[in-house]
Amino acid sequence: PNSVQTDNPKLRIDPRLSEIVLAQVAVGDDVYILTRNFESLKGLLEDPTVLKVIHSASFECKHLLWSIKSEIRNLVDVAILEGLIEAGRSRKRGLKLLAEKYLGVKIDKEVRELFVQGRKLNRGMIEYAAKDAQVLVPIYQRQQEKYYEGLDKVAAVEFALVPVVARMELEGIGFDREAWLSLAQKNQGALQKIRERLSRDDGNGVGRLNMFGAVASSVNFNSRDQKEKVLQAHGIDLPDLRYPTLLEYYQKTKNKLVRLLLLYATYQKATGTYGEEFLRHVNPVTRRIHQSINQINARTGRLSGDSPNLMNIPKSDKFRGCFVPRAGWKFVIADYSAQEYRILAEQCEEPAMMKAFEQGIDIHLAVARMLFRDQTIEKSDVRRDQGKNLNFGMVYGMGPKKLSNSLGCSLSEAKELHAGYLKMFSRVGEWQRQWGEFASKNGYVMTMLGRRRYLDTDVMGYEREACNTPNQGTAADMLKIAAIKINKKLNGSANLVNVIHDEVVIECPPDDV
Repeated sequence: PNSVQTDNPKLRIDPRLSEIVLAQVAVGDDVYILTRNFESLKGLLEDPTVLKVIHSASFECKHLLWSIKSEIRNLVDVAILEGLIEAGRSRKRGLKLLAEKYLGVKIDKEVRELFVQGRKLNRGMIEYAAKDAQVLVPIYQRQQEKYYEGLDKVAAVEFALVPVVARMELEGIGFDREAWLSLAQKNQGALQKIRERLSRDDGNGVGRLNMFGAVASSVNFNSRDQKEKVLQAHGIDLPDLRYPTLLEYYQKTKNKLVRLLLLYATYQKATGTYGEEFLRHVNPVTRRIHQSINQINARTGRLSGDSPNLMNIPKSDKFRGCFVPRAGWKFVIADYSAQEYRILAEQCEEPAMMKAFEQGIDIHLAVARMLFRDQTIEKSDVRRDQGKNLNFGMVYGMGPKKLSNSLGCSLSEAKELHAGYLKMFSRVGEWQRQWGEFASKNGYVMTMLGRRRYLDTDVMGYEREACNTPNQGTAADMLKIAAIKINKKLNGSANLVNVIHDEVVIECPPDDV
């Protein structure tokens, strides 16, 4: 039952705001139901010689770690395994679906809501819980029989990562509520000013004042159709109104109206997703932010977050400065240097790249010097950023058209850069072609660890994803392995609080920095 009322659905089943009312253990045909004395499970949970088969195990790990201070060792998560099996094809992996798919068994999941509501246990709830447990081992056995081949290494990493993810979610990260609120109010004011500027030049000549003295407009700039009419009134006809399209047009024309629309979109997000509404994610007990971390939702295998997503906070120091360590503690942040590019160098066995890394040459600087035919460019030069953009564009399999958008240059210039890059690193192009052919033949691509991603090869442009996944997915595998190893080394004196693509964030006392 919940001890704190909240409008955030995630907090309804937060370990600190709820209590365990039932636990079930299935062994063969027997199911054991516990309604108290959950500490008696510690020996079983922590025994590394006994395999525990669970569905969505991060949930169990968090609640048991909080309630009985027990960490589950040697576990299998059938939801995660299903995600590995179906990567790129389906994200559906609920227990109801798995039971029907593998066993032909139907489970009524409506009963689950009774637990969340804090209802008194009845026989129907107990029978539902028993059935939930009883199907797990048979599901895992069917998954192994049909699909497990080749996935053993990546599955072992994902299973070992579950308790690490649970601990990160439980730990959360410190948050300066007042600083965030102040920032949100400033952004709201900036948004209002941009709205007023747009209203003065909205294509219809509207410039009247409303009853509060602010400029009023007949145009709703959140409406795609109305925004399109305003642009057309100014002679601007675009294929779509997505941010990248507007940005590309602005880079070419420096049009003031388009610039205002770009600013409007930026501040709209800052006051929406990252405005006062964000404060509902502050945990009422810890006063920290506890995101939900998804191990396999991203198609390439990267970790992702939601409720809220702390892996996608705006890069501005104003936003990120609101996330703070405990009083007197420090954040230690470390990332891989040019991680995906080093992986590309190894997979392609490209001599020029490997030589650059072995000699400690900044690869983005080397490409910028080639790009601008200027050997005097240094790290502080803004042109290095363009070299970096070209590098990552090529890593992700971009063609000349996308490169021209990314670099803000003409299509002919992008074609020349694309060709020059492939001449400089000749094996990159060959590697990309090989993965495109592999995907066409097999329907999937793989990371170096064996993670698969299935692709629809009938869709135009699948070759770009075929190049991107072996690289980005391998980087994701590396970081997951790193998180597992780091967690083992910390010994409870410090905490892993976030993992972001190629970076880890650790919170620790000053003596441990």
